[in-house]
Amino acid sequence: MRNFLVICTLVAATGGQWMVLQSAAWAGMIVSNLRHDSIQAAVSQTFDGQHPCPLCRAIENTKKSDKKSEVEIKITRMEFPPDQCDYGLIGDDHHLPNTAPSDEFAESLTIPPQLRPPRLIPA
Repeated sequence: MRNFLVICTLVAATGGQWMVLQSAAWAGMIVSNLRHDSIQAAVSQTFDGQHPCPLCRAIENTKKSDKKSEVEIKITRMEFPPDQCDYGLIGDDHHLPNTAPSDEFAESLTIPPQLRPPRLIPA
């Protein structure tokens, strides 16, 4: 089941859903054309591009609208005005307060245990 979901995701990410729908539309067109024409005429009429079915038209219109939305995406560069404050590195930090966070667990390791270790009982 997981492999099937991965395949479906890859097909959708690459636009393969249009290929699947178009193949289904062509198969339906061939079947409907075979009702009144020979095999050669049905196949040629299906793939000549002069007789699209409603599903083929819908697929074509949707693909065109997808391409238009992709083109409209603009990537803009963010620009920030220069900052007016002067920043610099402080060389001597002896005048800064000690701001190191305290670690209670590390401090508890230095406290001796409350109980004495067990003694060996002479046999």
